[in-house]
Amino acid sequence: MKASSPRVPEEVAGLVEKLGRRLQGRANDRGLKPAQWTALRFLARAMPSERTVTAFAAFNATTVSSASQTIRLLARKGLVQIQPLPRDARVKALELTSPARRLLAGDPLLVLTQAIAEIEPDQAAGFAAIVEALIRAL
Repeated sequence: MKASSPRVPEEVAGLVEKLGRRLQGRANDRGLKPAQWTALRFLARAMPSERTVTAFAAFNATTVSSASQTIRLLARKGLVQIQPLPRDARVKALELTSPARRLLAGDPLLVLTQAIAEIEPDQAAGFAAIVEALIRAL
């Protein structure tokens, strides 16, 4: 069997862009922007002590102001509850609401997760290494 010819960097970049657009399209179909999905996923996985705007900002490599805006939008949509911590009212604890948990059950990223799960483990690991290298380069 003849090996396929190596793809030029422009082709690979185009494929990555196409993948991103497809994921973003699925996310937009559910009425949320990518940063809002990231926040919901973060809050679903974070330990209770990490469910703060500051922790989300650090995780998302963004400013506290930008993270706060994302969280406020989610709160207005009824997806996140914001409550002051009893020990320090300046810090707000964030909790997902039931509608947010239902929304996450249909997370558009799950389709990609399932597709990756069907790839040979060595290929998936290689893909992960390449994506990590690209993220570091950018």
